[in-house]
Amino acid sequence: MQYFTQFKHSAKLLVGIAVLLAIALAFFFQLGHPSVNASWQRATTVLDRQFISAVIHANYQPGEGELALDENSLWVRVIPGRDRLHQLYVFDFRTDGLCGEIGCLYAIYTPKQQRVFSGLLDAPLSEKSAFEGVRRYSQEGFPCLRINQPQNQRVQVSNLYCYQGARLVRINHSLIARNPSE
Repeated sequence: MQYFTQFKHSAKLLVGIAVLLAIALAFFFQLGHPSVNASWQRATTVLDRQFISAVIHANYQPGEGELALDENSLWVRVIPGRDRLHQLYVFDFRTDGLCGEIGCLYAIYTPKQQRVFSGLLDAPLSEKSAFEGVRRYSQEGFPCLRINQPQNQRVQVSNLYCYQGARLVRINHSLIARNPSE
Protein backbone atom coordinates (compact mmCIF):
# COMPACT_ATOMS: atom_id res chain seq x y z
CA MET A 1 0.00 0.00 0.00
CA GLN A 2 2.90 2.31 0.76
CA TYR A 3 4.26 1.88 -2.77
CA PHE A 4 0.89 2.69 -4.28
CA THR A 5 0.71 5.96 -2.30
CA GLN A 6 4.23 6.92 -3.38
CA PHE A 7 3.39 6.08 -7.00
CA LYS A 8 0.21 8.17 -6.77
CA HIS A 9 2.19 11.22 -5.51
CA SER A 10 4.91 10.64 -8.13
CA ALA A 11 2.32 10.49 -10.90
CA LYS A 12 0.81 13.79 -9.74
CA LEU A 13 4.26 15.33 -9.63
CA LEU A 14 5.05 14.09 -13.16
CA VAL A 15 1.73 15.41 -14.50
CA GLY A 16 2.41 18.80 -12.86
CA ILE A 17 5.88 18.98 -14.38
CA ALA A 18 4.51 18.00 -17.81
CA VAL A 19 1.86 20.74 -17.63
CA LEU A 20 4.43 23.37 -16.61
CA LEU A 21 6.75 22.23 -19.39
CA ALA A 22 3.93 22.43 -21.95
CA ILE A 23 3.05 25.97 -20.82
CA ALA A 24 6.70 27.04 -20.97
CA LEU A 25 7.15 25.58 -24.47
CA ALA A 26 3.97 27.27 -25.71
CA PHE A 27 5.17 30.60 -24.31
CA PHE A 28 8.64 30.35 -25.87
CA PHE A 29 7.24 29.12 -29.20
CA GLN A 30 4.97 32.18 -29.32
CA LEU A 31 7.93 34.52 -28.66
CA GLY A 32 9.96 32.99 -31.45
CA HIS A 33 7.13 33.05 -33.98
CA PRO A 34 5.34 36.40 -34.09
CA SER A 35 1.67 36.44 -34.89
CA VAL A 36 0.57 36.78 -38.47
CA ASN A 37 -0.77 40.23 -37.69
CA ALA A 38 2.08 41.79 -35.75
CA SER A 39 1.88 45.48 -34.89
CA TRP A 40 3.71 48.50 -36.28
CA GLN A 41 7.18 49.25 -34.92
CA ARG A 42 9.83 51.84 -35.58
CA ALA A 43 11.96 50.47 -38.42
CA THR A 44 15.14 51.27 -36.49
CA THR A 45 14.18 48.73 -33.82
CA VAL A 46 13.65 45.92 -36.34
CA LEU A 47 16.02 46.46 -39.28
CA ASP A 48 19.59 47.58 -39.79
CA ARG A 49 20.25 51.16 -40.87
CA GLN A 50 21.60 50.11 -44.28
CA PHE A 51 18.28 48.45 -45.17
CA ILE A 52 16.31 51.45 -43.90
CA SER A 53 18.51 53.87 -45.84
CA ALA A 54 18.04 51.84 -49.05
CA VAL A 55 14.24 51.88 -48.59
CA ILE A 56 14.19 55.63 -48.00
CA HIS A 57 16.45 56.32 -50.99
CA ALA A 58 14.31 54.15 -53.31
CA ASN A 59 11.03 55.75 -52.24
CA TYR A 60 11.72 59.34 -51.24
CA GLN A 61 13.68 61.99 -53.09
CA PRO A 62 13.35 65.34 -51.29
CA GLY A 63 12.54 68.29 -53.47
CA GLU A 64 14.47 71.52 -53.39
CA GLY A 65 14.35 73.00 -49.92
CA GLU A 66 12.91 69.83 -48.38
CA LEU A 67 14.73 67.94 -45.68
CA ALA A 68 15.76 64.32 -46.12
CA LEU A 69 13.45 61.78 -44.52
CA ASP A 70 14.57 60.87 -41.02
CA GLU A 71 15.18 57.14 -40.47
CA ASN A 72 13.40 57.39 -37.11
CA SER A 73 10.15 58.45 -38.79
CA LEU A 74 9.90 55.20 -40.78
CA TRP A 75 7.56 52.53 -39.39
CA VAL A 76 7.46 48.86 -40.37
CA ARG A 77 5.20 45.91 -39.84
CA VAL A 78 6.69 42.43 -40.16
CA ILE A 79 4.43 39.84 -41.77
CA PRO A 80 5.86 36.37 -41.02
CA GLY A 81 6.33 33.89 -43.83
CA ARG A 82 7.36 30.26 -43.93
CA ASP A 83 10.60 31.28 -42.15
CA ARG A 84 12.65 34.42 -41.51
CA LEU A 85 13.90 34.49 -45.10
CA HIS A 86 10.33 34.66 -46.39
CA GLN A 87 8.74 37.36 -44.29
CA LEU A 88 7.52 40.67 -45.66
CA TYR A 89 8.22 44.18 -44.36
CA VAL A 90 5.41 46.70 -44.85
CA PHE A 91 6.78 50.25 -44.64
CA ASP A 92 4.72 53.24 -43.59
CA PHE A 93 6.67 56.44 -44.22
CA ARG A 94 4.33 58.67 -42.15
CA THR A 95 5.37 61.85 -43.85
CA ASP A 96 3.47 64.56 -45.70
CA GLY A 97 6.03 64.35 -48.50
CA LEU A 98 4.74 60.91 -49.46
CA CYS A 99 1.02 61.57 -49.00
CA GLY A 100 -1.38 63.27 -51.36
CA GLU A 101 -5.07 63.55 -52.11
CA ILE A 102 -5.44 59.88 -53.04
CA GLY A 103 -3.43 58.42 -50.17
CA CYS A 104 0.02 57.75 -48.79
CA LEU A 105 2.86 55.66 -50.13
CA TYR A 106 3.30 52.19 -48.64
CA ALA A 107 6.11 49.90 -49.78
CA ILE A 108 6.61 46.20 -49.09
CA TYR A 109 10.03 44.54 -49.14
CA THR A 110 11.54 41.09 -48.68
CA PRO A 111 14.49 40.44 -46.32
CA LYS A 112 16.76 40.63 -49.40
CA GLN A 113 15.75 44.29 -49.78
CA GLN A 114 13.66 43.56 -52.86
CA ARG A 115 10.66 45.86 -53.27
CA VAL A 116 7.67 43.68 -54.13
CA PHE A 117 4.89 46.27 -53.77
CA SER A 118 4.64 50.02 -53.83
CA GLY A 119 1.41 51.93 -53.94
CA LEU A 120 -0.66 54.84 -52.78
CA LEU A 121 -3.22 53.61 -50.30
CA ASP A 122 -5.88 55.43 -48.35
CA ALA A 123 -4.41 56.89 -45.20
CA PRO A 124 -4.15 56.18 -42.40
CA LEU A 125 -3.57 52.45 -42.76
CA SER A 126 -1.65 52.15 -39.53
CA GLU A 127 -4.46 50.21 -37.88
CA LYS A 128 -3.84 46.55 -37.26
CA SER A 129 -6.60 45.46 -39.64
CA ALA A 130 -5.31 47.34 -42.69
CA PHE A 131 -2.59 44.80 -43.52
CA GLU A 132 -3.46 41.23 -42.63
CA GLY A 133 -1.03 38.40 -43.16
CA VAL A 134 -2.92 35.37 -44.38
CA ARG A 135 -1.91 31.92 -43.17
CA ARG A 136 -1.42 30.86 -46.74
CA TYR A 137 1.93 30.95 -48.43
CA SER A 138 2.91 31.40 -52.04
CA GLN A 139 4.92 28.64 -53.67
CA GLU A 140 8.04 30.62 -52.79
CA GLY A 141 7.19 30.66 -49.06
CA PHE A 142 6.17 34.30 -48.70
CA PRO A 143 2.87 35.04 -46.95
CA CYS A 144 -0.14 36.24 -48.85
CA LEU A 145 -1.26 39.65 -47.68
CA ARG A 146 -4.74 41.12 -47.46
CA ILE A 147 -4.89 44.91 -47.70
CA ASN A 148 -8.15 46.40 -46.42
CA GLN A 149 -9.15 49.99 -47.15
CA PRO A 150 -12.33 51.87 -46.36
CA GLN A 151 -14.20 52.84 -49.53
CA ASN A 152 -16.84 54.84 -47.69
CA GLN A 153 -18.84 54.67 -44.44
CA ARG A 154 -20.46 51.38 -45.39
CA VAL A 155 -18.03 49.56 -47.68
CA GLN A 156 -14.47 48.33 -47.35
CA VAL A 157 -12.28 47.20 -50.25
CA SER A 158 -10.28 44.06 -49.56
CA ASN A 159 -7.49 42.95 -51.91
CA LEU A 160 -5.54 39.72 -51.51
CA TYR A 161 -1.96 39.77 -52.80
CA CYS A 162 0.38 36.80 -53.11
CA TYR A 163 4.02 36.68 -54.11
CA GLN A 164 4.60 35.55 -57.69
CA GLY A 165 7.91 35.88 -59.46
CA ALA A 166 9.42 39.04 -58.04
CA ARG A 167 6.39 40.95 -56.76
CA LEU A 168 3.08 40.80 -54.94
CA VAL A 169 0.26 40.19 -57.40
CA ARG A 170 -3.39 40.91 -56.63
CA ILE A 171 -5.29 37.62 -56.86
CA ASN A 172 -8.60 38.61 -55.31
CA HIS A 173 -10.63 41.80 -54.97
CA SER A 174 -13.79 42.09 -52.91
CA LEU A 175 -16.11 44.63 -51.36
CA ILE A 176 -17.14 44.00 -47.78
CA ALA A 177 -19.85 45.70 -45.72
CA ARG A 178 -18.28 47.66 -42.86
CA ASN A 179 -19.43 47.52 -39.29
CA PRO A 180 -21.05 50.92 -38.58
CA SER A 181 -19.27 51.12 -35.22
CA GLU A 182 -15.78 51.19 -36.85
